[in-house]
Amino acid sequence: MREITTPALALLIVTVIAAASLGAVYEITKEPIAHQREQTRDAALRELIPAAEGFTERSVPRGRAVTAWFIAYRGQERLGHVLSVIAAGYEGPIDMLVAVGQRGDILGVKIVRCSETPGLGAEAGKPEFTNQFIGKRGRLTVTKNGGGGNEIDAVAAATVTSRAVADGVNAAMEFYEANRDS
Repeated sequence: MREITTPALALLIVTVIAAASLGAVYEITKEPIAHQREQTRDAALRELIPAAEGFTERSVPRGRAVTAWFIAYRGQERLGHVLSVIAAGYEGPIDMLVAVGQRGDILGVKIVRCSETPGLGAEAGKPEFTNQFIGKRGRLTVTKNGGGGNEIDAVAAATVTSRAVADGVNAAMEFYEANRDS
């Protein structure tokens, strides 16, 4: 009996210590991680609408692709909107910001975080791809043979990721159209 209880007790003690250590590390790092994410988001907001003096966050219903809504201001003038969107990519969620001007045109798209394949899907975060969205309005589609009009040229060998980003932008534009006067 002792052959079983001694190792089991030792394993229990090690498990309790490991769980307590993990919980302590989580509590210690929770606030710095949240602060770093907020700083990254704020820098991205300013990059998308550099003329803005400040941003006001509006509430968004849960369970949507759009997870946050910011309105950019310079003094009392409303410059545009930035919508935080999560789209389903090939490897996992793609967290992005979509800036929309007061006339409903896309001012910019910024991939904040993604887990797409390096050298393939991760290329969707580069300006060569995201700059294609600037100035567009309405529903966007992805093509493999050169974009034009409301078509976006897909990243080579990353059509699923390219479509996911376009879907995220489309979700942001639909949300903007439904809520721009709020």
